[in-house]
Parts: sequence; structure tokens; C-alpha cells
Amino acid sequence: MKRIGALLLCGLLVFTVAMCGCISDTATETTAQPQTDANTNTNTNAQTQSQTKPQILTLGAYEDLKGFEGKSLVFDTLMKYNGDFSPKPNIIESWEVSDDKKTYTLHIKKGIKFTNGKEVNADVVKFSIEYWAPYRYCRYTKYLDTIEKVDDYTLKLKFKESYAPLLEELPRIYLTLPETVDDKGNIKEWIGTGPFILKEYQKDQKAVLVRNDDYWNKAEMPKIEKVIWKVIPDENARIMALKSGEIDAIGITEHYLSVPAQRIPELQKTPGLKVMIADKGTVETYSFNYKKGPLTDKKVRQAVAYAIDREGISKNLFNGIPQPTGHLLLPEFKNGPKNAKPYSYNPEKARQLLAEAGYKDTDGDGILDKDGKPLKLALVTGDRQMERDTAVYIQKNLKDLGIDVEIASLESKARKERAKKGDFDICRCHPWVAPPVRYLKWRCTDDGYDNYGCKFGVNDRVKELINIIYTGNDEEIKNAWNELWNIEYDFCPATGVYVRPRAFVFKDNVEGFRFDADVGYIDLSNVVIK
Repeated sequence: MKRIGALLLCGLLVFTVAMCGCISDTATETTAQPQTDANTNTNTNAQTQSQTKPQILTLGAYEDLKGFEGKSLVFDTLMKYNGDFSPKPNIIESWEVSDDKKTYTLHIKKGIKFTNGKEVNADVVKFSIEYWAPYRYCRYTKYLDTIEKVDDYTLKLKFKESYAPLLEELPRIYLTLPETVDDKGNIKEWIGTGPFILKEYQKDQKAVLVRNDDYWNKAEMPKIEKVIWKVIPDENARIMALKSGEIDAIGITEHYLSVPAQRIPELQKTPGLKVMIADKGTVETYSFNYKKGPLTDKKVRQAVAYAIDREGISKNLFNGIPQPTGHLLLPEFKNGPKNAKPYSYNPEKARQLLAEAGYKDTDGDGILDKDGKPLKLALVTGDRQMERDTAVYIQKNLKDLGIDVEIASLESKARKERAKKGDFDICRCHPWVAPPVRYLKWRCTDDGYDNYGCKFGVNDRVKELINIIYTGNDEEIKNAWNELWNIEYDFCPATGVYVRPRAFVFKDNVEGFRFDADVGYIDLSNVVIK
């Protein structure tokens, strides 16, 4: 009997252990169920942490890291922009402005350090304000009288006359140490105060950045621990790299629509990928050579602007993603062309203007001519897919009116060289940017050629209006902007075609991307890899 009892006891123990094992397996498979036991919570959290994906983000980029988009990961700007392009605090945490806009008092946030341990103070901010202005197309140095250091964290800027746009310009100014830059606007040593630190760099190939764990802005401390910036110049090769899993995202590293709009519907349907499209963007713009050739005649320039079927381009080429516009800048932006009438597709109006300019088809070959010369235009554009396709569509629109167009689709350097020489009639142009006061110093103070065609200083009155915009009171500034836009739209030195919204395409296990008002700023503060 004792032997039987012992056997029964052993059997009971085996059964109990087996049942315990079954209960343990069931709990592991249902970790999403609410838990009440403290030990179980600890085990579940540990298991979750062990399964967390490495926070390494690989970005496919069109260009090298050391453009202004890449700088935004390492260097802070003195201020930032709100969505409406009003200024908001950053390194400069608060400010006061005198009623006459001649004196600005800037207060610097305390406790910020560069990644080499040096402290941010009034001396460094003063240097940055003085150094970066000409390289970031800020005009304030022309009107500035003195910069006074009040204390280690306060500066007082005094202007010779009223100066309105300073706070709109300071978000353009990088915070850098004097010893880390040269005398030509180049950063020699990438030592900043921003969210990432540059660790590895191979020009035009690859860069590796790691999170700055001492980043001062704790509210925007990135979850991403490492960013790999991989240069893949060809747009279709970038898409292939994303689909194959070689990279995690494209479109993030460019301040424009760098993902061909023709490919976006396909990408939206691709399993494992997500697409984000911004609700605003820059305007695809074409400059007219108003200094020589057939387009010196304003009526011919206006005829070309009316001849472009913007709706057709948007719908037939790009699935309606870039929205058509005849504006040079979106009117909803601060100081945008709210009272100017945009150009729209009107072939009859275009024919009328060409006839008034003296053009007829005298020999019946389908091409208009004047004084024995056919109306033939050279259109210079880039070599990306959207640029080529847009140029071909414009070529057809103009051919329908009797204008012969020869397209030169060139890589960036060759296109810029040709534009700067004035060797074009129509040239793909750099768009107006927001806030537009930034564009005035860069491309509106004269009528010369630059890398993007003819500039917008079309007459002396434009130069007078620019001065009013910088130094006038609020009402004078508003009126000056309205008059400037009316001059530009009537003179027609260029025309808008469609809005290019930025588009991000990324793996569906990546979350938290957002578009910033400043299209050159890469915001990874909420990005996480699941």
C-alpha cells in the first residue's frame, strides 16, 4: 500500500508540473491581455524591450549631406517658423521690438552647449548674426548700426532706420562657432547644438549621424539613434532601393518634390510602403529671357504664359498631385500675391497677343514669323523625369499656337551655366520662397542673369518698393507688396505652372514624419521605427 501511495503521489506531482507548464505557455501567447501581477508586468516590459527595433533610419538622398537640409540635423537656427511663417523662439527664446522698429532686444536661452562642450552665449550669437547674413540672403546688415552685448545672454541690435523683417530673417541664421567656419560661408567642422552629431562622412556617397543625447531641446529629443544618409542621385534608383528594403525613406532629404509625381500612385499601392503628401509647396516656375530675343516683347511673354495648359499638365502627366497654378507664389503665404490675377490657360488670348506683337504664319508652315524670322524658342530645363515631361507638354502647347520650341534637358551644372550666360528663351527657374522677403535680396535687386535665368528686379520701381518693404511701417509695407506683385505679374518675367508639394515615401513600420513650414528643415523629433 505504501508503494501504491508513493506512485500516486509522484503521478500527482507530474500532472501538477505539466499543468503549470500549460498555463505558462498560454500567458506568453496572450501578452496583449491586461496583467495585474507586478512580476508579470516586469517580464512583459522586458520582453517588449528586447523585441524593439533598432532605431536606425536610412534615408535615400538625391545629394550630399552638406546642403542646408543636412545642416538642419546638426545645426540650430537662431529662430524658427510657425506654419504661417511668423517667427517663433529657438536659440533666441524671447525678444522685444521698439515701436519704431529701430531697436531689437534678443534674449538667448541659457544652458545650451555645442557638442564640443562650449557654451552658447551672446558672443557666439552675435558672431552668427554678423557672419551668416550674406550667405543666407538676409539684408539686415545693410541697415544695421550696432550690435551691443548687454550681458552674456542678451543682445541689442540698433538700426539706422526702421527695419521690419529682422525676425523673419533670423530663422535663416545658423548658430556656429567662429573657429568652425571659413571666410566664404563654408562650415569646416560640423560642431553644432542640434539633435544629431556627424560621425562619418564620404562626400557624395554616405554620411552617418548619431543622436546628440545632450541635445538641449528635450521636448524634441529624437527617438532615432542613428541616421544613415545614403546618396542615390537617380530618382528611379532611389525608389528601387526603397522597395528592396535597402533604405527606409525617400523624399525626406529634399526641400522640393523629389519623388516623381508619375510614380506616386504606384507607390501608394505598393504593399509595405506609405506616402505622405504636403498640402502646400513651391511653384514650378519658368523664367523668360526678357533681355534679348523674341521674349523682350511683353506681349509674347504673356502669350506664352497664357498658352500653357496647367490643368492638362497636372491631370495628364501627374495624376493631379501637383496642383495647377499661374501664380509665382501661393497667395496664402505671408505677403503673397493676394491681389494679383494669376495666368491661366487661354489660347485665344495668347493668339491675340501674338498677332498684336506682329507674328503671322506667312509661309503656311505652321510656325509664326515676323520680319522673315520664325518664332523659335529655346527651352532649358533639368534632367529629372518631371522636368522633362513638363517641358515636352509646354512644347506641345506652344506648337499648337505656331511657336517652335527646342528643348535642352541638362544636368544641374550644365543647366545653371547656360542660364547664367543668358543662353535661353525659357528656363526652368528657382521658385519664389516663403516668406517672400527672403527672395528679394537674392533675386530681385537687379535684372541680371543667375543660375536660374533672369532675375526679378525688372525696373527701378521694384528696387524702391524693396526698400519700403524693409524700412516702412505696416501699411506702407502692405501697399508696397501689392504694388510689387502687380508689377511682376504685368511685366511677366516668369510664370508659374504647378505647385510641387513635398512627398515622403517610407516603409510602413516607420512613423512620425511631419512637414515643416521651412521646407529645408528635416524634423525627425517624433519618428520611430516599429
